[in-house]
Formats: sequence, C-alpha cells, structure tokens
Amino acid sequence: MKLIAKLLLKKRWYLFLIIALIAFFMNFFLWNEATQAIRAYERLERMQEEVKRESYEFLFQSQGAPSGMVTPLTQNQKEQLVEVLSETFFTPSHVGTLYSEKNRYLNGELAAPARLEEEELRQQVLDQDSTLFLLNDFIIRSPEQAEIRSLAQKFQDMGIDIIIRPFSEVFKLERDYYYNNFIFGCCVASLLSVFASFLIYRLAKASVQICKEEIKVFRLVGMPQNRIVKQFLYIFIFPIIVSFVLFLFFIHVVLPFGVILADYAYLSLLNFLLIFCAYWMTKGQLRGVFND
Repeated sequence: MKLIAKLLLKKRWYLFLIIALIAFFMNFFLWNEATQAIRAYERLERMQEEVKRESYEFLFQSQGAPSGMVTPLTQNQKEQLVEVLSETFFTPSHVGTLYSEKNRYLNGELAAPARLEEEELRQQVLDQDSTLFLLNDFIIRSPEQAEIRSLAQKFQDMGIDIIIRPFSEVFKLERDYYYNNFIFGCCVASLLSVFASFLIYRLAKASVQICKEEIKVFRLVGMPQNRIVKQFLYIFIFPIIVSFVLFLFFIHVVLPFGVILADYAYLSLLNFLLIFCAYWMTKGQLRGVFND
C-alpha cells in the first residue's frame, strides 16, 4: 500500500493539494464566524437583560475637527454637561439611574455595571480629556421617555453630537450582525465541503482506475475488502487530516484568539462529515473492482 500511496501522490499530487487548501479554508470560514457568535453569547444575554430593564446608552457621533481629530470639550462645556446630567439623574424627581462600566459589564469582566453617584460623575467628566467617549461607557436604566427627550434636546442645544438610543436597538443590531455572519460562514463552509467532496470523488475514481490491477492482486492474496477500503481511505483523507491539524496550529500560534471547546466540537463534526463522505465514495468506487 505504501507503493500505491506514493504512486497516487506522484500522479495526482495537485488534487491532494487542492483538497487540503479547500479543507483549510472550509475550517477557517466556519470558525471565523461561528466562534465570534459563540463568544458573543454572554454579551448578547446581558444586552437582553438591559432590554428588559428598558435601558438606554449614549452614543457619541465622532464628526471631529477639520484636522481629523476629535475636538475635546471646553471646561465650560464640561461644566454644562455635568449640570445637565445632574439635573436629569440626581434630583428628587428623577426616575432613570445612571451607571458606568458598560463595556466591562457587557464583556463579562464585571457582574454588574457600577452605579454612578453625582460627585463621581462630576469627577469623571471634569478630569478626563475624552469626556465624550466616556459617555459611551454609561448606561441609563429605566428612565421615563420625557427624561430621554429632554436630555437629548439639551445635548442638541449645547451642540454636542451625542444620541441616546435604546438597548433594544443595540441588541437587535448586534444579534443580527452575529447571526448573519454565522449563516454566511455556514454557507461558505458547506459550498467548500461539497467541492472538496467532489474532488475526493474524482480522486477516488482516478485512483481505482490507476491501481485496478494491484487491487485485484490484494484480493487474490486474501486481503479483506474492508482492509483495502480502509487503506485507500487513509490515503484520501490524508489532506483533510493534515489541513485540520495545520489549521488548529495556525489559529493557536498565529492568531491571538485561540480555540475554545465549542470550536473543537463543530470543527471536528464538520471534518468527520467530510471524512464520512470520503469513506462512502471510496467504498462505492472499490465495489466495482471487487465485483469484477
């Protein structure tokens, strides 16, 4: 069988190479989209919790200065901003509550966002140069619509490009982004797996024709059919296995993201299905020789 393997590699090396490349990109496209969706699951769950709380977030629209740099707020604008936020969230009649550390909370670094006190808000706004980006890290929980409309109008009057949007909108945007990317990755991986299966079929058909006499000799000396099928299968799945190992090495060593347990599960399933197709096609091609 070693001589047969060498013969097939010599005569059909390009097919082995193409199958390996297709299998590599099949794994890459599925992993690239699926792992993002899986890793974002906790973030989306926390966003959904904020949707139930009818929360809002600030979004700074960075239009910038003519130089391309974001124009920082003046000290007077910062004082006005503190006054506006204090009037909205720290008076006896307020309903909504202001929280910070939004990004760390959504990314799972904190169990809950930090509730802001008035003095802490004043200190954060006045002491930082990137005040506008600081607001992007705030959450408004359970406000009244009148509070949101009033606050948005005050921002507009101050000439500050900040919009206040509900978490329901943010959640829908992120959920659709990951879902659509996941479907795209599955579709591309499926098309590549079909193409790889077609090439394996062509390789199996050509290999059986090349080695037809050798296969008959194996049968004459008493080698079982299952063993012959397995030996040829090992040859045909060789590029799939090598490609899978190289892909895992690539994402572990070259890329900073690494692999999580769920990645191993669906990638192994995908490659197993491709190997099963190779087995089915190999057995089908060899059956014709066995029956001669």
